[in-house]
Amino acid sequence: MKAKIFAGPAYSGKTRTAKMISEYIGKDKTVFIDAKQMKIDNHFVFEEINFNTELVIIDDVPEDFSLERFYDVEYDENNEIKGYYFLVNKRCLPPRRYSVSKVIIIANFLPNITGESLKRRFEIVEFPTCDLSKIKTEE
Repeated sequence: MKAKIFAGPAYSGKTRTAKMISEYIGKDKTVFIDAKQMKIDNHFVFEEINFNTELVIIDDVPEDFSLERFYDVEYDENNEIKGYYFLVNKRCLPPRRYSVSKVIIIANFLPNITGESLKRRFEIVEFPTCDLSKIKTEE
C-alpha cells in the first residue's frame, strides 16, 4: 500500500480524516506525530513505534520535509509495498527497524512528487478548500 499524503489548506479536514482512520484501525495501533511540536529529525521521534503499530500519522510536516526517509520499504510476493521501515531509537536500547503497513503524511502544501521512486511509494490525496472550523458539532 502506498503511503498517503493528505495535502490541502488548513482546516480542510486532513487531520480529522486521519484521526478517523486511526479510530477505525485502533488508537493502540497508531502512532501520531505532530511535526509542529517536535523536531522531525530528532533521533527519538519514532520511539513510540513497536511491533503492534499499523499506522503512523505525521501531521503538519514542513515544506523541507524529506520524503526520501521512506525509501526503505518491504515488498510482498506481488512486488507491492507491504510496509515502510522505521529506524526506531528508544532510550537505553539499541536502534531497531520496525515495518509499518500504513503511513499518512499531512501537509498544508502540495508536495512535489517527481521521479519513479517517489511515485511508487506515495499517493497524494488533495483536500479542497473548506473551513471545517466553522461547522458546529453537537458535544
